[in-house]
Amino acid sequence: MKLLLPDALWHPTQLSGASFLYFHNEKLGFTLHPSISSILTGIDSFSYIAYLEKESPAWKSEFMRFFNLCYNYKKSVHETYELLAPLQGDAFSTILLSYDRGKNAWQSSEEILLSSSLSMDHISRLIDPVHAADELFAHIFFEKVLEIRSLWKEENFSVNIGRRLDKFKKKGIKLTRDFDWKPIHDYCNDLFTNHTLEQLLTRAYMFRMPLLKHHNELFLSNANLPAFLASLPVEYSISRTDSKDSSEILDVGAWEFFRQLLSNHVDPLDPEKIQTIVKIISHRREEINRLKTKCYELAEDIGSEKDLERLTAHVANHIKKKVEKDLYDLLQIDKQVFQEFVTELFSDQKSWVAIATFLSSMMYGGEVLTVGSAIVALSSFGSKAFKQAAIKKKNLQSNAYSLIYRMKS
Repeated sequence: MKLLLPDALWHPTQLSGASFLYFHNEKLGFTLHPSISSILTGIDSFSYIAYLEKESPAWKSEFMRFFNLCYNYKKSVHETYELLAPLQGDAFSTILLSYDRGKNAWQSSEEILLSSSLSMDHISRLIDPVHAADELFAHIFFEKVLEIRSLWKEENFSVNIGRRLDKFKKKGIKLTRDFDWKPIHDYCNDLFTNHTLEQLLTRAYMFRMPLLKHHNELFLSNANLPAFLASLPVEYSISRTDSKDSSEILDVGAWEFFRQLLSNHVDPLDPEKIQTIVKIISHRREEINRLKTKCYELAEDIGSEKDLERLTAHVANHIKKKVEKDLYDLLQIDKQVFQEFVTELFSDQKSWVAIATFLSSMMYGGEVLTVGSAIVALSSFGSKAFKQAAIKKKNLQSNAYSLIYRMKS
């Protein structure tokens, strides 16, 4: 199963419809949104807004900006899964992640950020602020609430959480609005007084970064993320003769070809395109696999070309020659319409320049390899070691490679 990380899926533009076809044999895994666990506290988080209005601190407008981000995020999550419902089960599954979003994770996030060679403002422009808002929501209204209630030593508190989860699964639960919000308000006062909202979101976005180390094969849900991962204090060295690493790199290239070839036909996702994807998965799996094989051959053939200018000049003709029939078989469209589709596809020179540059980067060194080493580093170091590495400018040399499937809208 290919897991979409670090963001939860909250909008259809986060992935290409081609991904459901390419990975139809193993399915995709989408993590549930971070704040879904807040319901287990038994408390209606929205009741805090009345307390906030009454106290009316100087940072109220910033908090409401954050809260509105969370509200729109949850609405978009619901709409996205309604759209994808015909594919659920056959093409993807959802996963509830368990990971630290409490005070230890808050400290670790700062250390990871400090280890980057990029400024906080630069990193803030690379993260997904909408997903980050839900991470911050979970930090405040789940982790902090649990911390406070455990300090109050409420009788059978942990047992009641388990009971709520069981009840929620069966018929839902009624949330109480009777909660003393003062400790939470004091904590928010500290957060929003000493940090900008952008800084808070950037820090909360780091909560899931350590999860990358657990998966050798994954989708990066944020196309901006390689720039951040590549800024971590590591270097990557790889033997170009290592057959395993070469195979994995070519697999990434094959996916990139597959995505660009089909993107015009299955993106952006809408109800009609979802039904097209369902039909292809149900009735034309053999054609999908044949096209995947051809895309792998393309990655291998073009990857052997060391002259980037020649590679760019020949890529369109090379691909058209090799995959035209397989595209026709897969899409099952009228011949004239198919010819128009191919003409439009190969007239987009920017697409093929992007493919050539992407593959060249993987084969001959570049950002993608650096990102692979950063994930190895996440696996090898704890957050405190990241901070040490930033101070000492330590280099990590590694022959391990973590496969990355880069997602683009």
